[in-house]
Order: sequence, then structure tokens, then C-alpha cells
Amino acid sequence: MLGAGRHGGAWVFAFGGLALAVGCGHTKLEAPCRSNGDCATGERCEATTSRTREAIFGPCPYTSCQSTADCTNGYVCGPLPTNVTVQPGQGCAAKACLPPCDPGDAATCPANQICRDTGLCTVVQCDEPGGVACPEHWRCDPEAAPSETPGYSDTTTPVTGTTVVDPKNPTDVVAHGCVRKRCTEDDGYACAFNYTCKESEAANGTGCVATPCEELGGCSDDAIYICTPTSTGQRYNGTDVNGCAFRNCEEGLTCTIEPSPWHFCDPTDATADAIGCAVVPCTEGSPCPTQWVCDPTGQFVDRQGCVRDPALSAGGASGDAGTGSSSGGAGSSNGGSTAAMGSGAISGDSGASSGGSTGGGSASAGRATGGDTSQGGDSASGGTPSASGGTPASTGGSSGASTSGDEPGPGRCVAE
Repeated sequence: MLGAGRHGGAWVFAFGGLALAVGCGHTKLEAPCRSNGDCATGERCEATTSRTREAIFGPCPYTSCQSTADCTNGYVCGPLPTNVTVQPGQGCAAKACLPPCDPGDAATCPANQICRDTGLCTVVQCDEPGGVACPEHWRCDPEAAPSETPGYSDTTTPVTGTTVVDPKNPTDVVAHGCVRKRCTEDDGYACAFNYTCKESEAANGTGCVATPCEELGGCSDDAIYICTPTSTGQRYNGTDVNGCAFRNCEEGLTCTIEPSPWHFCDPTDATADAIGCAVVPCTEGSPCPTQWVCDPTGQFVDRQGCVRDPALSAGGASGDAGTGSSSGGAGSSNGGSTAAMGSGAISGDSGASSGGSTGGGSASAGRATGGDTSQGGDSASGGTPSASGGTPASTGGSSGASTSGDEPGPGRCVAE
């Protein structure tokens, strides 16, 4: 079992009862230290300026393999145990050399699995004592199960080409040796109306294959598709499963869901869309969308000749200067009224972000004087601001541990 823990700034990882400590360039990582006197004989204190450490994971505790022939000492090649969590960078393969299970001790295998002569635990098959019964529309056939496709549907909609929904966990059902009954079998996966049962040609495990539209006499959705196009106008690319092409407006596809006097079918018109629908220009009465105006010569014009109303993009009035104060200035928050995408918000002379022009500087001056103290000081800037620029962190605010600068943080004992 793989475990991980952190003690005193060092990461330690244990594989079973063996503790393996890893350090940068060393094989042993001990307790924190400030000097060599804090370390054991044969060790020295290696300094670090960082108080936090990224997790360092050791190598995979298992020997990777492709087959049992790759293993030694009586071990067998099998899937990693389900209770093992592989950490990033450990490099464990899908299969590893493991101790063989004991056929006489059921506890050596997980529930619903039994120990085989190969020394590996496998799922109890549907034709074995204690095996699960196959669900409706499935049959027990462990020999065919390895070639059965695990799943097609999302367990809420029918499997492609059929009227049947897969069970909740089709992968588990296949693992127990069950396979789907084909459309040619009693109680098998029945085919959808636009599919034909031809087991020898099917690749999806049901026996159902899409029927060509010429043979079907229609399409999967005749309102959207057409088997033999009657128009040469533009249309969407692609076909349905039966080989039908997308319809365009000359083949009955409507230009708008609700009939509109401003849209009409004409694939040759300059404003025609992908299905051949054109639109009356706004200069001829076609209304523009809300917050748009008719201007065919404008920038970013749409098919009707409409553009975004320029009045909605104009800036607000220029604002007055912010008022300074002796403590650093508390200027106006925005310097004047604003509008969407306008310039009023940035036109004031002295907004709150800049402070006033009189007296002491901002609290950030305390940081410049006192040094970076990301964990120290009540104030985020390292001290209490004042008219003289703020008390530096060295004298103002609560003290805290430094995470940067010249003073090193705790070191670690490493083998010399």
C-alpha cells in the first residue's frame, strides 16, 4: 500500500512497511535543521530559503511487466491492485509483477473474483458457480465476451441503430462473460426503423446496419434531409446515416421558424445564407435588431445593413479631479459619470488609485522600506501608513515568518 505524509517541511513516502525518503540529489531526507549540530553523525545541514516544498514521489514500487515471463521469484504479471493510487511521475505500468493468489483462500482475491490456476484473480463468469445472471437482451457466452464491444449508449438513450438501451454498466456485464443478443436472436437488440438486421455485416455487436435511403424510401428525418436533392443551391455539408443530404430552402426547409415577410428563399441572392435564405435590406423596410441602426456603410454591418447603435458606445462626460488629503489622498472613485465602453471613468485627474498630490505617500512605501513580508505584518503593505510614507515592516505591524530575502528558512539533514 502506497502512503504519503509530511513532517517538518519534508515529504516522506512509505511503500508497505518500508519508508523511502527522497531529497534533491540525495537518498535520505531527515528533520529540519538550522546547523550541522541539529543533524546526526554523518549528516550535514543543507540550507534552503523556501518554507514550502513540492511533493517528491519515489519510483514505482512495482516491477512493470507484459507477461508472467517478465517476473521472477514466483510472481505473476497482472493488473495493479485496485487499492493502489499511482502518483504523478511514478511511472507505474498498467501491469506489474505481483504475488500469486491462493486458490484455497478466497480472501486473496477481491469480491466477485476467484483465483485462477495462473495465480491471477479474475471476475467470476456468468456460467460459473456464484456468477451473475446476464441482463435482458444479453446471453452468457464467456468465449465470445472478449471480442464484445463494452458499451455504446449513455444508458439513457438506445444503442445506435437499435430501440434498446444498454444496462447501467455494460463494461461490467461483458467482464462477467455476457454478450448482447443480436437482432437475429429471440429477445435480441431490435433495430431502429431506418436500420436493417444484417448480423454478418454489423460492427456494433447488435446486427443492425443503416439502410441506404434508396432502399429505405426515406431518411432518418425527412423534414431535414432529402435522399435525392432537387436543388442546385447551397446546403449544409454532410449526410445522415442513411446517405441523405441536408435540405435547403428550395427543397422545403423554412427560412425562419415563424414566417417572416423580411426573409425569403433565393440561393442566388447576395445575402443568402447556408441554406439559400436571403433577407430584405433595412433600407427597404426590414427592421434592425434592438440597439442596432440601419447603416449599410457602417463598420461591422450585418446582412440587413444594420450596425450597432454608435450612441450606445459613446463615453461619459469628462470628470473633475479627485480631491487629495494629507494622509495620502482619497480621490474621487471614478472622476465623473460613465457609460458603456466610454472614457469618462478614466478622465479624472486624480482617482482613488493615485491618491492625492499632498502630504504622505501610500502604504506601499512601507513595503519598499521594510522589505517583502508576504506572511508578516497586519497590513498587506508591511506596516501602518503615515504622512511620512508608512512605517516599514521592521517596526510596524505584527511580525511574521519571512518567505523571501536573505535569511534562510529551515534546512534539512542530508547524508554527507
